[in-house]
This record gives sequence, C-alpha cells and structure tokens, in this order.
Amino acid sequence: MGDANPKYKDLPRPESISVFENGTRAHKKVISLNMLEQQQYIVHRSASDLFVYLTNLYIVGIADVHEIIAKYPDVNCIVTISGWNSYSSEAKAFCISQEIGLFKFSEYYGALNYFNDKFYTYKPPSSED
Repeated sequence: MGDANPKYKDLPRPESISVFENGTRAHKKVISLNMLEQQQYIVHRSASDLFVYLTNLYIVGIADVHEIIAKYPDVNCIVTISGWNSYSSEAKAFCISQEIGLFKFSEYYGALNYFNDKFYTYKPPSSED
C-alpha cells in the first residue's frame, strides 16, 4: 500500500455512485441530474443548480476542500459518499464561509430540500455536535 495512488481513496465505488445517481434523480426537488466528469455532477433544481463533487475520502479536511475548489471552481456542493465517511469541523466551517454545502451522504438528501444559506448550512434535525 506504500505506493498506492491517493486519487483511488477519493474515487467513489461504482455502487455508491449508482445509489447517489438514483437517489438524486428520485428526489422531489430535483428536475434532472447530469454527470459532467467522473466525480462531478450538475443537479438541476427549480430554484438553483448544484455543482456537486462526489468523494470517498474518509474524512474530508480543509486541504481536501481547497484541492477540490482549485480543480472545480464552480463547485457548490461536496458529498462524501460512504456511510462511514465524514468531514472535519474546520472543513465544514470553511465551506459555509464560501457558500458551499459539505455533506455526509445521509445529510445530502435532506439538504436538497433547501436553497441559498439554508442549503449550505443544513444540519439534520437529529444531528449533534
């Protein structure tokens, strides 16, 4: 594992991508979903579009967010796809300051119901800090 490609850690598994695509398309606030690149999607909603970056990083940190934004400057939503994945509080705070939604996979579907600041600051009702 010493020379493993770090990009592999970021790449979601095919079955995770399938769940994301099917769940997003079925969501009542979503008009359509289009893949732009392997990990980048545009989610068309009635009030605003989302430029989503999918990741499989175990913990999305501030450095990861900076890398994603540098590569995809239009991104306004980052979703870490596995049920075990999460993000650092610093990464979440930075994303909020940049008006970018940073979500665990389970949070993403709830956030889709909201727009503007209610979207990128979304926390599930049962979420604890």
